Amino acid sequence: MADELVVTKKVRHFGRDRVELDGDSLAVVTPAPMMGWDVRRHRQAVIRFDGRMWRITRKTTEPNKFTRYELAPWDPVLGELPGPEIEYSPDSIALHYSVSTIVQRRGRATLFLNLIRPLTGFLPARTKDRLEILYGIDPVASTMGSIALQGLATLAALVLGSISQMVRVFGFNAGIPMGLVLILGAVAGVDAAVRWSQVFAEVRPPSGFCEWLFRRSRPS
Repeated sequence: MADELVVTKKVRHFGRDRVELDGDSLAVVTPAPMMGWDVRRHRQAVIRFDGRMWRITRKTTEPNKFTRYELAPWDPVLGELPGPEIEYSPDSIALHYSVSTIVQRRGRATLFLNLIRPLTGFLPARTKDRLEILYGIDPVASTMGSIALQGLATLAALVLGSISQMVRVFGFNAGIPMGLVLILGAVAGVDAAVRWSQVFAEVRPPSGFCEWLFRRSRPS
């Protein structure tokens, strides 16, 4: 009996997908989960494969992280309202993997950009606008993060200036070019104040670092 089952079971491969067809039982094992292939009690998705219509009965994750879908024939005689109809074919599989690869790459890029989001706030407004479109990085949040960094830099410049002045009182040289430190702190503070005002004025996207010096106002 076991040998007979092995003979009647057909296994086909579409790219990295493995399709197991055994009479009225169909199983699809894939490393990339399928969009819309969900187990539902009502309005189940109808999968069109090999000239037949199927419905998803079970979805599990295998130890190798592959997703296994088990399907049974969809019978319109039962009177169930079908959900979306999804084509499962070599062309649709190739498109699925192409989209999945793009999504994974964007996901990694989005994770990296979120980790350095305060630094992206220093970028020009156009660049921040494009980052929002491509990766969903909020330009206002990233600008606020960069303003916070500038506030810390300005505070550090003031602290260093105070320490240097105190050291000089006792006749010691602090060894710090305080003129340069105070200039950088002043530039950071002024830029932070201007861009803070842009955020509250709902300028979207806000300017990048010192971009407001060269950015013309948009006509209303």
